[in-house]
Amino acid sequence: MFVTLNASTKAAEKQVSQPFRSVLREPLPEESLSYKVDSVGIHLKGPVFEYLVDPNTGCITNLEVRRDDEKVIQLSEPVDLILDDYRLSAKQNSGETVLEFKSQHQVILKTTGLLKPQANNSSAIPYTLQSTFFDDGVVVSKVTLQPKQDLVIHRNVSSRLSAKGKFHSYLHKRRDQHGMGSQSGSLPPTGKALPLTTLTSCLEVFSPEAALALFTDSGATHLSKAGLPTAVINITQNDGVTADVVLEQNIINISEGAKPYLMKAGEELTFRTGLSLAPNRVPHPRNSGLRMFTWAGDQKHPYPTHQEILDAARLGFTLFQMHRPGTPGKPRPPAGEMKRVIQQVHDAGMLFIWCTMADMMYESSEGVQQMREQNQWKLWQGFNYGGHYQPHMDPYCNMTATCLSSPNGLAEYRLKTISEMLDKFAVDGIYVDDNLAYPSCPLHQEHQHPHPVYDSLIELHDMSWRRRKLMMEKCPHVVLIDHCTTAMVLPVMSAFDMHLYGEGYGSPSLENYWNFFGITKSLNGQGCLWPGDDENTRTSAAIVYNYDLLTGGGQYSYLDWRLYPKKFPYAKGVADEESLYIRTYSTAQANFGIYESQPYIFAESEKLFSTSTPQTYATIYRNRTWNDYLIPIANMSSQAQTTSLEIHQPEAIKLKQDQNYLVFDVNQHTSKTASGADVSSALSNLEIPGGSLRLLYLRPVSDSHPMHLWGGKRLSESWDAAQKSLRFEIDGPPGLQETIYIANCRQPALKVLVNGQPAAFALDASQGIAFGTVTFTETPLQIEVITETEKGSCLPLEKIKPDQLFLHQHQK
Repeated sequence: MFVTLNASTKAAEKQVSQPFRSVLREPLPEESLSYKVDSVGIHLKGPVFEYLVDPNTGCITNLEVRRDDEKVIQLSEPVDLILDDYRLSAKQNSGETVLEFKSQHQVILKTTGLLKPQANNSSAIPYTLQSTFFDDGVVVSKVTLQPKQDLVIHRNVSSRLSAKGKFHSYLHKRRDQHGMGSQSGSLPPTGKALPLTTLTSCLEVFSPEAALALFTDSGATHLSKAGLPTAVINITQNDGVTADVVLEQNIINISEGAKPYLMKAGEELTFRTGLSLAPNRVPHPRNSGLRMFTWAGDQKHPYPTHQEILDAARLGFTLFQMHRPGTPGKPRPPAGEMKRVIQQVHDAGMLFIWCTMADMMYESSEGVQQMREQNQWKLWQGFNYGGHYQPHMDPYCNMTATCLSSPNGLAEYRLKTISEMLDKFAVDGIYVDDNLAYPSCPLHQEHQHPHPVYDSLIELHDMSWRRRKLMMEKCPHVVLIDHCTTAMVLPVMSAFDMHLYGEGYGSPSLENYWNFFGITKSLNGQGCLWPGDDENTRTSAAIVYNYDLLTGGGQYSYLDWRLYPKKFPYAKGVADEESLYIRTYSTAQANFGIYESQPYIFAESEKLFSTSTPQTYATIYRNRTWNDYLIPIANMSSQAQTTSLEIHQPEAIKLKQDQNYLVFDVNQHTSKTASGADVSSALSNLEIPGGSLRLLYLRPVSDSHPMHLWGGKRLSESWDAAQKSLRFEIDGPPGLQETIYIANCRQPALKVLVNGQPAAFALDASQGIAFGTVTFTETPLQIEVITETEKGSCLPLEKIKPDQLFLHQHQK
């Protein structure tokens, strides 16, 4: 039986959700960088981090990074530059730091000083240190050593970063590779070190809670012999959750007894080193609700029809990306189509995303043509994809490669086209394809690379950050998405809100997926699982939703080639049931309001709850507005299994022991009730098909009146005791037809009105659930349930049937 809980009913009357289409357009939280000088030093404070700089040396002496109210990163020692017996952090050094530039988003400090050795038998080394602090937490420091006398280096020149934080994994990007396939894994145990011998670019440690990176443009500039460490991770302490780490990158490394490195008097040694951190900004509430649909199209169908745009919205997607739209601000023909598409995307409740590439530009763009006409193309020329890319199905997409770090006006031209795009079109964001630090440019002299082999990591971040600032100024709710694939390189990703990687690449285990791709969560970002297009191998939609729903939701993307395989026969491995999985699980996330929920992720909640069968997992989402729960229970085995979910600490996930909950199977459409103290009994002996999941919904219930159970996104709900009527407001994509379920209907004498008009609903008397189909419009629907109506208005009796996905999974 249901228990009457008047306090719960009164609380529900005050609960209100914002439509997600409104949340989508809320401005991003403030991103700024404050500057303050006091007796302690120079303070540079960002949204969730704060640096402290010693004005005498320019050395970063402290760094704190917070997630909510918890400190997740703290420096153990100052960030150091080491040259044999010289240390940037040494107290005997002297110098002066001046403010070169200050804005709301960036500060540049320049220090001129003397490095003094610990012993007095060596000369002081004049140096300059120019440090650029960005409001995304990145710091880039240009170091110039200027010895007045010959300087003999016997051991090494290196940068060192010592910190304590919530880290459990590492990644090392090489300067001679783009980052995919970078060496990565779990951090060594306490007291151990991990030496690395490849050409170092970026060394980082991370978890879903926090991340910290040390990078340089000049790693391993000189090694006395092959095989010497170019970088190293030392572990002072590691308990599996928090680690004390020392990251070091060698610019010069001399083995014992080897010939020293000689810097002659008057010569300069210049290199850049930098830091990146996460979290680096306050999260936007929309993050987990960002689900992206991509229109790739082809030569015959460059733009989607109105119906195809609506199809994407009705599948639960909230972002609509045009993948081959043309140069920003200069859309491809036919004329007028871009404005039509953008308007229809907005009318459908989605945001419009324009695609560009990190290093490719349309051959037809004005900038490319002008550089060619002036015989100056070499100043921009790039070599990725062999210098040219043109898909066979869409010759308009004739792309030419540019160098990521060309200093010859290329970045300025790119930003100019984006500015023109935002002036002409109501674009909500940009997707940057292939946003990787490529080392493919051989024109190191023409493009002023620091070395013949250079990955342009620092310039790639600078361009991404400048793009972000420009777009935030003109579109405060902007969404920026990078294509990082498996190159989870922190400074490359730091200026983006979403990070796209391919589920076609697969993942050895669910735990491995969370440990590796969970770095997007450290950035308060949203992962984006690409479904695959013409790849030969890919993961099925069924198993991908296990990954998605167990690790935060909203990650699975889709594209036209897979949704319309007869129209676009280019994608491989398209299964007939793919759209069924997408419609079911994307809609479920939207209905629950995953954007206003707190997730208890399987990997971090073993003490709170557990499943009974190997290779089964659960994650629990609690809606912070409605105090209801969505629970995916997944089976990662290829064989069907039976499992139970045991909740060990219900109070830790805010389940009330004396509250009754209705447990509703989202796919099977069956229900049962249980108290908070015994809710595990309703989550037992669950049969789950191989490589799939069961999705359960828990709502606090009262037996005093009907209540909205499932279907559409509940925005508000109230019970009028005098009129004996329930009113609730629900939202959904325009034109979507969906079944609405109303619980606690113990009698057929009910009338259901939708926007004031009688609606065809039926009653499943065995469950006490009324149900009927509604069609959503561009504004939320007003539903009213009136009890004790006249005798002739009884609802017809009918059993609720399972959904199409359940029937598909259980067909014989």
